[in-house]
Amino acid sequence: MLPILAVLMTPVPEAPTACPLGPAWGGDEPVRLVRNTLAIESGSLTWNGAPLSDKLLRRYLAAAAGLSPRPAIRVDTTGMDCARLRSLAARIEVAGPCTPALCQAYALKRGTPPPAPPAPGSPWYPRRR
Repeated sequence: MLPILAVLMTPVPEAPTACPLGPAWGGDEPVRLVRNTLAIESGSLTWNGAPLSDKLLRRYLAAAAGLSPRPAIRVDTTGMDCARLRSLAARIEVAGPCTPALCQAYALKRGTPPPAPPAPGSPWYPRRR
C-alpha cells in the first residue's frame, strides 16, 4: 500500500533551491493538497518521514505515477547536496513526467520540534476528574 499524506497547511519555504532542475520542476507554490515529501533525515532518504530504500523508492514512484489524480512529489532540499538532488529528480522523472504542479523541490522551513508531553505524576500532567 502506498502511504499518501494529505497536507492541509503548507510550511513556509526558506529559499529556492540552489540547484535548478529545469522548467518541469516547480518551486514552493502550494498547488495540490495530496503530495508526498522526499527528504534526507539523519543521513537517510525518507518518504513522508518513513525511511526508504532505493528499491522501495522505485516502487513508490511507480505506484504514485499510476494513481489518478497523480499526487505531487515534493523534494525537501534541506541538507541535500546537488548531486543527490539531481539523482533523485532523475528517478522521479523516469517514473512519470514532471510538471511544476506535480514535481517540486525547495527547502522546507523546519522549526523546533514541539515539547515532549509532561510525565505522569508531574505537576503539569493532566489529572482525571
